[in-house]
Order: sequence, then structure tokens, then C-alpha cells
Amino acid sequence: MIARIALATLAFAAVSCSSVEMPKGTSKGYTSARLVTIDKEPTYDKEFPNQASANRMIQKSLASNFRANHLTVTDGSADLIVGYLVLVQNNYSTIAFDDYFGYGRDSDSIVDKAQTLGVVKNNRPDAFESGTIVVDVIDARTNELVYRGHATRDIYTSSSASARQANINAAVTEALNGFFR
Repeated sequence: MIARIALATLAFAAVSCSSVEMPKGTSKGYTSARLVTIDKEPTYDKEFPNQASANRMIQKSLASNFRANHLTVTDGSADLIVGYLVLVQNNYSTIAFDDYFGYGRDSDSIVDKAQTLGVVKNNRPDAFESGTIVVDVIDARTNELVYRGHATRDIYTSSSASARQANINAAVTEALNGFFR
């Protein structure tokens, strides 16, 4: 399992080094954050019955990470805007859930690079399903991308809700680790 995670992370890291912007700013100088929200929770098809609950878990984990690092999380005016993109990959496809990524973010280039490296050039001999979270932190005043981080995990659909939350918490923490140094 560790080898699978390392391979998936390596594949996405290679994606990150190409034309996909990967700024590595920090939380220094910021005091508050607002998570990207949407008016109505999307309806996901039968192939992804857990995506809505995964979004709630991700939002909870993001808020918890920011609070744990002494930033206020608010629904109103904030210094930072935090969005995320979820990529689900297997041996033959990449599917993106960009509902909470925010408008004007170039998720298509991330998906294209991930598809090329994670599926087309993938050397994994087993059937797999992995999830990658890409977290963007944007300066609300300038609309500039301050930080982009990511983490990849294998997906186990039979996991309990608490195991899924723990896996999501670990991925979100990993994706934001460089931002809170």
C-alpha cells in the first residue's frame, strides 16, 4: 500500500513540475480564511455515491487545519480563500470534482497532466482507484494563488466513515503542510 501511495504521489508530483502552477507561499501575515462554498450541493451519479459526504469531510478537515494553525475560518470577509479539487483515477480514467475549486481556476490543465501521468504513463500492474486532493489558497485581496498543495491516497470504498475521515484528514494535512511551516 505504501508503494502505491508513493507511486501515485510521485506521478502527481511530476504533474506538478510541468506547466501547472505550484506556488509555495506560507500562512505568515494572514489571519483569516474562507472556504469556497456553493449555493446548492451537487448531485453525483451512482458511480460516486460517497462524493457528497467526502466533500463535507474535506470541508471539515480544511477548517480544522486552518483553526489549528491559528487562522480564523469565516463565512464572510477573509484574508484567504481556500478551494480544492478532487481527482479520482483508476487504470483507465481521471475524473475531476471541481465544485469547490472556485471560479477561474484552471482545473483542466491539472486534470490533463494527471491523466497523462497517472493513467497513460502509469506502470501499476494492479487495478487501482486513487484519490488526489489539490488545495489552492488564494489571497482574497489580490486574487493571486499563494499556495497549491496536493496529496494522493488509494480509495477503499468499503472503509467505515471514521476510516474515511481519518484518511481525508491525513491527505488534507499533507496537502497543507508546506503552507503552515
